Amino acid sequence: MTTFKTPARKSARKKATRDYASLNNGGVGTDPQRFMRMVESKSIKKAQFKWMKGNDLEDWLENDETALREPVVFEKPDGLGMKMPLKDLTVEDVAELVGEEVPVEVMGAPHSLLNYQL
Repeated sequence: MTTFKTPARKSARKKATRDYASLNNGGVGTDPQRFMRMVESKSIKKAQFKWMKGNDLEDWLENDETALREPVVFEKPDGLGMKMPLKDLTVEDVAELVGEEVPVEVMGAPHSLLNYQL
């Protein structure tokens, strides 16, 4: 009895070729400015988020059943009961204020449960 084994299926999709010689030499062998050219060639649309003032938050939450289902941009924190840092505040400024060895909780990051040292 003779069995016939069919050849393995080959994908017709384009595959990126790798320049292993260049990778071995420490580089990727491509233009480092390629991403800047790509970004510059694209048109960036303004975000389609709802823009509102902090004073309008309470009314919006009470009267709009779709409230907080999509991101919202508050141009000014007035009426939110929050004190915002100055726009030029840096990580170095925070480290100087609280101490470089003090663990700081990071918000809005995938690893936000971890404590990071400044």
